[in-house]
Amino acid sequence: MSIYATLWHLKFPKYEEIHAGCEWIEVTAQGVPPHIGTSTPGLGYENGDPYADFLPPALVTDEDGDAEFMRAVVIITEETKKGTDDIRKSI
Repeated sequence: MSIYATLWHLKFPKYEEIHAGCEWIEVTAQGVPPHIGTSTPGLGYENGDPYADFLPPALVTDEDGDAEFMRAVVIITEETKKGTDDIRKSI
């Protein structure tokens, strides 16, 4: 199971030119909902945030796990390599 929720998918011309037969690339936004890792009592993370090593600080939420913002949002393309190790090596 993933902690990310898909927010949207868009397609753009791959090489910035729109014409008949041009190649397209899909761009996706994925977000980490605010309740993931929250210290708000009753939401399952009373023993700590298991994602603290690689996500921004957890958010304080209401009792339903809602907050004004997502904990994190990433924008990826269909060519983005998946995996935390790949990301750490590129930083």
